[in-house]
Amino acid sequence: MTRRVLGALALLLCTVGGVAVAHELGEPSITLSVREGGFVGVRMQVPWSAVLRRRFFPDLNATQALGTLASLPPASFAAKLLDAQRDIERTLRVRADGAPPRGLARYVWPSAGDVQQAVRTEMMERMATPDGSGHAVRFPVSAELQLSSTVRSVQVQPPAVFGATMVTLQRPVERMVRGGVMSSPMAMPVPPG
Repeated sequence: MTRRVLGALALLLCTVGGVAVAHELGEPSITLSVREGGFVGVRMQVPWSAVLRRRFFPDLNATQALGTLASLPPASFAAKLLDAQRDIERTLRVRADGAPPRGLARYVWPSAGDVQQAVRTEMMERMATPDGSGHAVRFPVSAELQLSSTVRSVQVQPPAVFGATMVTLQRPVERMVRGGVMSSPMAMPVPPG
């Protein structure tokens, strides 16, 4: 196959399945939304190809690791992904106001089939580009945590397999609004400065 055909195929595969390809931010990210009452919603964007490489094939270059992961039988890939997910559940910690660090609950993970397809797509994209670069697909993962009712500060410990991680903390302004009726003004929180 020519590079042009491989490139077109990689582009097609990147646009199928509703998963976004990260062009600006390739590293993992964690967003914590701390709501009144201490409820914390956590949304992560996880580049599984990089995470799985760090976890299982740290001595291989990216192309070798992608090739190995892409060629695994689906059941073997699913077992590796599950192992990585359990490691994330054990090692991702959140601390509020200096209290002991806590793990999260109610994780929602992507399917192993979708992740393996993204790994295959990334490998094909790397083969189709002259410099061998590719873009890792970042999959959303959600979880939650209940902290004390008044949270003043939060600390996050990302899993080691994430590497450098962009962390964002939000305090949403929430209000119930009736359908068909304009809400009253909601002030934007002013950052300290």
